[in-house]
Amino acid sequence: MFYVINNTFNKLYEFTPLTKEQIDKYVQSYAPFINKKYFATVVDSNDNLVGFALCFPSINNGLIKSGGKFTPSGICHLISSYFKTKTLELWLIGVLPEYQSTGVSALIFHRIIQQCIENNITRAITNPQLEDNLSALQLFDDFSIKQYQRRRCYKKFIN
Repeated sequence: MFYVINNTFNKLYEFTPLTKEQIDKYVQSYAPFINKKYFATVVDSNDNLVGFALCFPSINNGLIKSGGKFTPSGICHLISSYFKTKTLELWLIGVLPEYQSTGVSALIFHRIIQQCIENNITRAITNPQLEDNLSALQLFDDFSIKQYQRRRCYKKFIN
C-alpha cells in the first residue's frame, strides 16, 4: 500500500515519499483500527496491489459529545458514534499512475459503496484535495458533491 502511495502522490506539490520508519510507525498506529469493510484493494494478474481505498466510519459526533475527552463516558460516545455514524471518511485513495483511467478507481468505489449501502452510510467526506490535482477531483464527478471548505497556501516574499 505504501509503495502505491509513494508512486501515486509523488507528482503532487510538496509530497515527500514515506520512509521505512514512517511506514512502520503508521502500521503500528493505525493497523489495529482498520475496518476491513471499508478497505478496498485491486490487484493485477500477478497479485500486486495497483489501487486501494482506506476509509473509516466517522467518529466526529462522538468527539463532539465527549468534548474531546477520553473519560469512560467519552469513550462510550466514540464507540457509539463509530457504529451508528452515517458518514464515512475517505482517508486515502491511491491508484498507480499506469492504472489510472483504466477503471480501477471504479472497482474501488463499487466496493466501498456496497459497504456503505449495507451499513446505512449515506455520505462521505474526503480529505483536502489540491485544486490542480485533476485526477483526484475527477474521481467524484459522478457523485452529488458539495464543497464546504477551501484551504489555500500563499507565499509572500520579504525583501
